Amino acid sequence: MKQETPPSVSAFEEIRRKEKLDELKAVLETIGNKMVFPLYFAFWVADVLYVPHLKWEFLALRATIIPTSLVALFFMRRTDSSEAAEYITICYAAGVALPITIMTIMSGGQTSLYYAGLNLVAVGALSFPPLRTPQFLLALIGVFLPFYIGVLLFTDIAVGINRLVINSFFVVGTVTICFLIRHFNEKLRLSEIRMKLNLQDELVNRENIILQKTEEGIKLRTLSNQFSPQVVHAIKNNEIDIEGRVHSGEICCIFIDIVNSTERVANIDASSVDKVISMFMEDAIKVLLKYDITVDKFLGDGILAFCNDPIKYSDYHERVVHSALEIIEKISSRSDEYQSYWLKDLEVSIGIASGSANIGFYGSSRYFKSYTAIGPVVNLASRLCSEARPNQILVSSDVVNKLVSSEFEVKAIGERTLKGFEGEIHQVYEITGCSEGELVSFDIHDCPKCNSILHLTTDDEGIYLFSCRECGFQLDDIADVDEIPKAS
Repeated sequence: MKQETPPSVSAFEEIRRKEKLDELKAVLETIGNKMVFPLYFAFWVADVLYVPHLKWEFLALRATIIPTSLVALFFMRRTDSSEAAEYITICYAAGVALPITIMTIMSGGQTSLYYAGLNLVAVGALSFPPLRTPQFLLALIGVFLPFYIGVLLFTDIAVGINRLVINSFFVVGTVTICFLIRHFNEKLRLSEIRMKLNLQDELVNRENIILQKTEEGIKLRTLSNQFSPQVVHAIKNNEIDIEGRVHSGEICCIFIDIVNSTERVANIDASSVDKVISMFMEDAIKVLLKYDITVDKFLGDGILAFCNDPIKYSDYHERVVHSALEIIEKISSRSDEYQSYWLKDLEVSIGIASGSANIGFYGSSRYFKSYTAIGPVVNLASRLCSEARPNQILVSSDVVNKLVSSEFEVKAIGERTLKGFEGEIHQVYEITGCSEGELVSFDIHDCPKCNSILHLTTDDEGIYLFSCRECGFQLDDIADVDEIPKAS
């Protein structure tokens, strides 16, 4: 299979070709109009002094530079090929050198001082134009070969062999200097192109980074509407990967459901149902986010959430129980508003269970994924929610055993056989309330900088404080939270 040329090499060669064409045109314009014309005719003064008997013949020879330059400039201005421009330059150099060669032969051949003019032509033709090495050699031949042929054919070599050898040394010196000038000029030109390409690559890389970060920002904003803030934060900090493996972890799961929602939906209009569900979701989610509990999914009029993943907390059981009590209290505090739409008191049932679960992004990488928990603990929380009476919070024995705080009022319900757990006996408890605790005494507040919900966290000494996950705002003294407006 044919190997493709790397884009960087192709770009490099294309830039060099374009620059070479521009340089060749500029060199020929400068030499042809500003150097050759005035020098050619200025040296006629030397003709008058050195070979006065040939002054008119030499003037005629010098006049040939006019059509030579016009023709070369005509073709150079119309070509768009750097290769063609090189050959035009070679022909022009040979055309400029030929009259000087003829004058050299006419004025003494190898003993004539006119051969020095060839060196001037060589300096102009071989030093300034950016010719490739083969074209450099062709230009060299075009300038000096007619001189040596003319000397061999029209002069006596035996008479001036020593002078010709000396002339040849000067020719070699001139060519060597021209070659070195050409070499270093070309090296400088290539270095400039590399710098330009590196700068272009850097600009492209910066644009790509900006584009990538913009796309990441858009994705994160999209994720913010699909996943719980804890999950989005973990993705942003590379703590979890949306394409990563599912992991196992200990969580405390809470299931919240509206009591008798099916019956109410059949008896009230759709707009009232929508209003009540929106109010319930908003109240419940604000409380869950306050305690930094990850919202798993919405199940019609129910909510599934869990704590201790992806953010780890040592008091994750207490956080879930506090949230359950506060959600019931929050709904109760707005009972009149709920009743105006629901046409009766809105009541919820809550189930809480603790245990191990598989947690991660489930779904199709092509279509949709959800960060969720799967395992018996999720089903147990759901069954406890189904068993609970209106405004009752039922918890499993694992939750009660792991509650380290003594502020909760716990009542034993007894042993139950739950659907889906046939053959197992579960000791069920009810959370009836709590003493005046530190956490529930603070209401829900928006971040004063970005309006996100402030969540409860702890510092290195285990002292509670409010923090914003979006902008990093932190309220070091939790007592100052009352100075911040409550969440709208």
